[in-house]
Amino acid sequence: MPQDNNYSEEFKAFAKEMATYGRVLVYGPFNDEMQGLVIELIYIAYKSLTSQGKTWCTLQIDSSGGAVSTLDGIRVAMIESNLKFRGLVENRAHSCGFNLLQSCNWRVGTTGSTYMFHYGNMSFKLENRSLSRYKKDKLTYIDSLIKSQGEEIEELSKRSGVSIKKLLKLADRDIPITVGEALKLGFLDEFVSFYPKSEKPPEGYVF
Repeated sequence: MPQDNNYSEEFKAFAKEMATYGRVLVYGPFNDEMQGLVIELIYIAYKSLTSQGKTWCTLQIDSSGGAVSTLDGIRVAMIESNLKFRGLVENRAHSCGFNLLQSCNWRVGTTGSTYMFHYGNMSFKLENRSLSRYKKDKLTYIDSLIKSQGEEIEELSKRSGVSIKKLLKLADRDIPITVGEALKLGFLDEFVSFYPKSEKPPEGYVF
């Protein structure tokens, strides 16, 4: 999936149809456009799945990351839906894409996929009151952002079993890791290979 947005009307229609089957496409940069679409897709999936007595939804992820505010908005929608989520990485789960994957109940990696945890892009808008406080006391304001990031790392450490020290090293490295590394570290629950085992067609199969 190309790492840009400006989703076409055809893509939006396709994504909404997929959502009725319980598959939510999370493609491209985390920004306002993605947030609006993905939240709508989660709602469509919720209506469709609950009407069938189903509770599991798949998030199909291919993203290099983006704004943390978008990630948080999507995660709130996930919590409010009361659905359970299977995160499936199509190609990459970097930055916010990685954190979204870790917010899923079951995490699945595929052949050749890559993963990257880092401190992220603290994208936010400063309103007048916040800007005023920042100008008066820059260190306190920055310290609050660092503490917020620390809380995120603590939660990730609990989920994955990876120590905070190891996570900090990965964040400083800022380099993608392979699906094999992600599985060993506890960032994934399952690996799905693109390569099936050889299987002979049944008798009478016409080529």
